[in-house]
Amino acid sequence: MSDSEQGGAGATSEELPVPQPERGRGPLRLAAVWIGIVAVLAGTVVAVVLANSGGGTNSPTAAVQKLVNAAADVDTLGMLDSLPPSERNALQGGLVDVTNELKRLKVLSADTDLHKIKGLDFKFDNLKYKTTPLADGITTVEITAGTAHNTINVKALPMGDFLHKMFDQQLKDSPDSQTNSSSIDTGSPVSMVTVKEDGHWYVSLAYTIAEAARKDAGRPAPNFGHGLQARGEATPEKAVESMLRSFTTLDVQRMLELLAPDEARALDDYAPMFLDDAKKSAADAASNFKATIDDIKLSSDKTGDTATVHLSSVAFSVQIEKVRFSVKAEGQCADVSVNGLSVRDMADLPPQLKGGKGHFCQNDAQTKDALGFLPDFSKLHGGIITVQRNGSWFVSPTRTFFGAMTSVLRTLQPADLQKAVDSFQQRFEGTTSDAPTLQ
Repeated sequence: MSDSEQGGAGATSEELPVPQPERGRGPLRLAAVWIGIVAVLAGTVVAVVLANSGGGTNSPTAAVQKLVNAAADVDTLGMLDSLPPSERNALQGGLVDVTNELKRLKVLSADTDLHKIKGLDFKFDNLKYKTTPLADGITTVEITAGTAHNTINVKALPMGDFLHKMFDQQLKDSPDSQTNSSSIDTGSPVSMVTVKEDGHWYVSLAYTIAEAARKDAGRPAPNFGHGLQARGEATPEKAVESMLRSFTTLDVQRMLELLAPDEARALDDYAPMFLDDAKKSAADAASNFKATIDDIKLSSDKTGDTATVHLSSVAFSVQIEKVRFSVKAEGQCADVSVNGLSVRDMADLPPQLKGGKGHFCQNDAQTKDALGFLPDFSKLHGGIITVQRNGSWFVSPTRTFFGAMTSVLRTLQPADLQKAVDSFQQRFEGTTSDAPTLQ
């Protein structure tokens, strides 16, 4: 049976053969494969790169089938190429940069191949699909039957020297491989949401997460296409300033309106489901919280419809109950004052804040001594990433996150990672790592 591509309450079922990789046995629910590989590979720094090709398919089920095929091949690029362009484009450049930096820092091995992740093998048998249209261009695809297998060889994962030296003993003690298998049935199907963009169907990570949250909350489906409307600003600087000021006033709706509309499409559709509760929580918090931005200076570097906004200087204050913090920052230095603390709490402040006032610079000796290991922040060149859509500027949280991560990684050398681990252990565990320092 073919998929329905129009809105409605109907559902269809179909069974498609899944290509079998030459190797691959072992246990894993398809849900864990789909969500786990993306989250683990991206989140634990076996980071992923997204392909530039369009990658779409002609039906919702075919989109999920493409994702399953890529998972069976352990092809991370192929898996993430199944995302819609609106989601893929927000991730693409940042993930490429992060991956390259992790290789340079010897977190990832130099021969990491994102078309075939070493140490992982997957196999899927006899999967059956059921489709349920949610709206025009939005369809849920459930995997209602089948078997998922995996083999994981921890020693063969593409880890660089840093991870090998840190987990040397654990790697020696780990088995060569672990295998498992699990079945999928109608009582616990694996559900994904597909969306249609530019005439092609894709698996949407954002809509899948949003729809799962809606079902868990027992809320009715949203009126797709009629949710929160994006509302940007005339310049990149104004978009960032508006976002920062919305944080100080706890204006949840304004925060969401300022997010890039293509990147936040699912969030905008599902916003009515949680926005009233979020506003109420913000109003409750405001009774004990007050923040103001007294002065702010911003600049930006534009490239086409993207701009990086830099904070030149800012003066702000935050009051939580009776305690008030004030900060005036410019360049790499900041003046900080604290009022409203008890005499005992004042005595516990670091030396730089004795008496409730202090002057900090990011790379001075006193700051490093108080906070432990710090990278050389003078080399940071990141900022808040904004994008232009339909003549207005919006904040891109995904691009900003990966841009900040890349910027910090570029300040580091391989030996710095061991210093960071030693500093953490000394402060929180009372021990020092005996792992060799990387050069």
